Amino acid sequence: MKPYSKFTFLSATSPAEEASVVIAGFPYELTTSIPGTILAPNKIREASWLIEAYSPYQGGDLASIPISDVANLTLSSLERKEDILSRAEKHILPLLNQGKKIATMGGDHSITYFIVSQLPAGVKILHLDAHLDFRNSWRGSSLNHATVMKRLKESGREIIPVGIRSVAAEEKTVAFFPVGKPPPLKKGDKVYLSIDMDVFDPSIAPAVSNPEPGGISFPEFLKWLLHLPPFELIGFDIVEFNPLLEGAHITSVLGATVIREVILKFWSEKEVLA
Repeated sequence: MKPYSKFTFLSATSPAEEASVVIAGFPYELTTSIPGTILAPNKIREASWLIEAYSPYQGGDLASIPISDVANLTLSSLERKEDILSRAEKHILPLLNQGKKIATMGGDHSITYFIVSQLPAGVKILHLDAHLDFRNSWRGSSLNHATVMKRLKESGREIIPVGIRSVAAEEKTVAFFPVGKPPPLKKGDKVYLSIDMDVFDPSIAPAVSNPEPGGISFPEFLKWLLHLPPFELIGFDIVEFNPLLEGAHITSVLGATVIREVILKFWSEKEVLA
């Protein structure tokens, strides 16, 4: 293993061409309630060195999986939507075409739109969040963290929201599922998982742009994750962590641990080689 480096996620030290799993940073904010999520990828990398690669919950070790950290996309918040889509196509689509599984650290929730736009038709979006993100517009913008799932729905994607506890009046007809109820997915489904860190209760994830009381605990998340059916996870993202709101490694360590557990659940060496 390489020596400690806050610019590499834990044991993600394999060369990109040899890796089955790729970790990337997508430090981008279109619009967000409190700016700062662009700093999240490197903060999560730094926090990852405070946890073990081995999971006592699953009995698996990230070090047994060929994982590569391919650094951050170089982006400007002033770039147009079309430019970001082009950048995602250039950097993310080749990895997907090579059959690699992708874990992405945002950034605000708008990054999910740019990533999912590169996925084949038929991939379902499992959306874990405190908010539905189904507004038609927010602060004069049609694509942002509060509208991203509606834009994806309009593009033909099936959205499965889970853990929602804050709904705008215009979103009240959108159905969602509690964490305690299995989502309508089955073996053979192709799925992309998007995790907004504000799905967790602010007591364990205070450094998020839109905290909402009454969120889930880490044990509740872990139980939900481990009981998901063995669908094919194409990729996942962690979004809306804001390091400017964090005094110590609390939300960042939680984010790093969530990444470890999702990778081990779906992309262990046994699953990748199956």
